[in-house]
Amino acid sequence: MGGLDKDAYKAIDEVVDEKTFNAIAKTQDVLDLSIADPYAKLLSKLGDVNIIEKIAGKIPKDKLSDFIKDLESADFSNLIIKNLDMADAWTIFKNAELEILARNPLQLQKFNDLVKNNQLGLELKGFEDLLLAPKVKGLRWDNPDGVLDAIKRASDAKIDFLSINHKNFPEAGSDNFVLKNAKQYQTEASGDAALSFNKGGVSFDDVASDGKLVDRKWGHGKSIFDEERGVINESRAQSLLDQAQRQMNAVGGDASKIRWEISTPEGLAGIKNLFLNNNIEIEVVHKAQMTIIGKL
Repeated sequence: MGGLDKDAYKAIDEVVDEKTFNAIAKTQDVLDLSIADPYAKLLSKLGDVNIIEKIAGKIPKDKLSDFIKDLESADFSNLIIKNLDMADAWTIFKNAELEILARNPLQLQKFNDLVKNNQLGLELKGFEDLLLAPKVKGLRWDNPDGVLDAIKRASDAKIDFLSINHKNFPEAGSDNFVLKNAKQYQTEASGDAALSFNKGGVSFDDVASDGKLVDRKWGHGKSIFDEERGVINESRAQSLLDQAQRQMNAVGGDASKIRWEISTPEGLAGIKNLFLNNNIEIEVVHKAQMTIIGKL
């Protein structure tokens, strides 16, 4: 009976016949397991030895027990049976420590659909690299479900040579009101503040549903402009102009491809006036922050 002993056969005797057992035994070298119990569990969940043989090449040995445990969910096991490529998505989510996505059939399906059809030129390895990027830096995605939605939105925008990366958003201390809310403001746009949408070597904060590249500014009111929209902080105002020019260069000078979203009316008025006086035609709009964190 293959390379397994009688005790191993006994472990699965109730769920398979000897012919099926022999077929399972042939996969032992692939999975490198010393007992048959995992096979029995897989078979009892998936019901087809052929599926087990195919999954053997997709699930890392150290993740097999987790995979079997997740198969206890009927929705998950049915999804795997219908499409074995979902095992690739599950493995990538687990490797990236995105447990909440690995156990969610809707997120697995979303990932699989994006791998098969996206306008960003991303293949399976590219998705894996992006999702693993924060882990490599010793960080985590704050809102991993938002990352997949952002990829879909960017893909639908069909912007030439657009790429998505992970950026290190400054960590906010427990009492740092500004950083906490600046991060929250970006998260409300892109889904995760650590997402970077790169075009022409320039990083943007989001890609809007209308296809525009978005830069979000939290505050930028009284610290830069007075009540008459005049500049009181020349250094910061010049920094805004320099950034706007870099963004314009990245899109070939077409201002219609960019939008700045400002969290405060004061910041909106000041930046609009600054752009007007410097012949910058980037659209500037007010987008209020939905959730304020803490107090000043």
